[in-house]
Amino acid sequence: MDDRVSPQFSIDDLYISPFKMRRAFNPETGRPYYEPIERHLKPTGVSVLDDMLLQICEGRLFSRKEFAAKYSTTEDELNGFCKLLTGMGTGDLYNELRKRLIDDLLRYTQLPMSTVAQRSGFKSNAALTTFVRTHHRSSPSHRRLQLRQRYDAGKYSI
Repeated sequence: MDDRVSPQFSIDDLYISPFKMRRAFNPETGRPYYEPIERHLKPTGVSVLDDMLLQICEGRLFSRKEFAAKYSTTEDELNGFCKLLTGMGTGDLYNELRKRLIDDLLRYTQLPMSTVAQRSGFKSNAALTTFVRTHHRSSPSHRRLQLRQRYDAGKYSI
């Protein structure tokens, strides 16, 4: 008998988009304009997890040790908590959310790499490049070209 518990949340459930506006077109003139997007800043209803997700998805520098201390727990307990709810430990969850954030910023914006690095929680372009090369075997610029489809650039605004 398998006593493992299935994760309650997937990455799609947990990801908080960095975008606040979406491009739309005026039906009369055909001119583009931006309209607000409803953002779900508490996707799980679990305050500790939602707080962690918001920090990661907003690209704030994230320290597991400091976050655990904020909630009077240990890194190991935080890791177990994440694993129970998501099927991933804290580090894996952090990396998966970061990959998604980077891909969105690369695909839908014209932000310079230094801004993509900063908005995804990296201290330097070199750190961003190392992360993208490790996970996608390409440079951030090449990854942008791989992801981008026609009319994607400028589709969303931060």
